[in-house]
Amino acid sequence: MESESPRRPHHRFQLYVLSEALLDGPRFAAKYSASDGAAQLAELWNATNAEFPDAERVASEGLALEAHGGPASPVVFVMLPRPAKRTEAYSIALIPTAGTPLQYRSFTIEKAVLPKTGESLVFVIETTSSGRENFGPPTDDSANDWSRGAFVTAILEICDGKRQPMSVTATDLVDPAPSLASYRASTI
Repeated sequence: MESESPRRPHHRFQLYVLSEALLDGPRFAAKYSASDGAAQLAELWNATNAEFPDAERVASEGLALEAHGGPASPVVFVMLPRPAKRTEAYSIALIPTAGTPLQYRSFTIEKAVLPKTGESLVFVIETTSSGRENFGPPTDDSANDWSRGAFVTAILEICDGKRQPMSVTATDLVDPAPSLASYRASTI
């Protein structure tokens, strides 16, 4: 059975992106809908990796950004390098809500592992400013489907109130600004 702990850079990057969206929606929207949004995402990935020893760093292969809609309130998808450990995300969906100032709902589709069997499956998670709500697999029919279609369908069901969380765990959001500043200073 694989190690229980997620790779630290992968997991920390995921937390940074979610935190950016939840702590300052308008700044997040402007940053990732800009023409250099993908470059800014890559910079955050590199800064996150720089926090850890070389042996723990994760290559950026598969890292991608999509911003859909107007720049004031885009729907943003972040695809991460393929997960290797549990609670590492395949992708993140950031959905703007109605209202002012702009707020986001933050969803991930993550690798999960059944503790008793080691069987791999995926869970859809919504992160809020205070916790992670686990909604389980995206569908009852395919517990290991991490496709965009299954993920978006699950998000729509959650937003429509058709699904309730199976569990909720506390989480603390973190501002990635200090890591980015340190990384920028080290690359000058």
